[in-house]
Amino acid sequence: MSFRFAAASLLLIAPLAQAHDPLPSADWCQQGRPVQVAEFRFQKPALFSYRACLAKLTGRNDDAPGCTVRDDAEAILRGSAVRSQTIPTHQCPAQTCGEFDDDYNVARRMAFNLCNTFATGLPSLTSTDNGSVVAILTGPSTLIAPGHHADYTLSQGMTGICARCLSAETVKPDR
Repeated sequence: MSFRFAAASLLLIAPLAQAHDPLPSADWCQQGRPVQVAEFRFQKPALFSYRACLAKLTGRNDDAPGCTVRDDAEAILRGSAVRSQTIPTHQCPAQTCGEFDDDYNVARRMAFNLCNTFATGLPSLTSTDNGSVVAILTGPSTLIAPGHHADYTLSQGMTGICARCLSAETVKPDR
């Protein structure tokens, strides 16, 4: 599969891949090219562990440690299987962290925070999105269906990909 086709496919499947738009804005990465940097697959124990960790963080500050996910979690990061990892817990309002989250929001937060570990944070003059990463949830079907808040449960697991925006000047053309 060519690099151009893969990048175009990411943009085409993003709106179809989940009920909420995974892109931070409608023009995300228009000055660059999205590239898949990770694929993840979490089973019930890892998701329940992350939810329990979030519930313990009520009233915490943003310097709190991340949640270490163990169990039989399978995350495929940069092509190698990882059995134990720490997923950050930032982007979680201290007053509600873990208290009012339905299963969908816990899963989405876990994916978002995992994918943010792949951000490079190197904005360029031509693209402020350069280096930013989005989480695109791909399954199960109840997670990406319109009724996801009511129908999805953590026991169903979660799959998805992380896509990073590369600036046009860092992307080499396909041959």
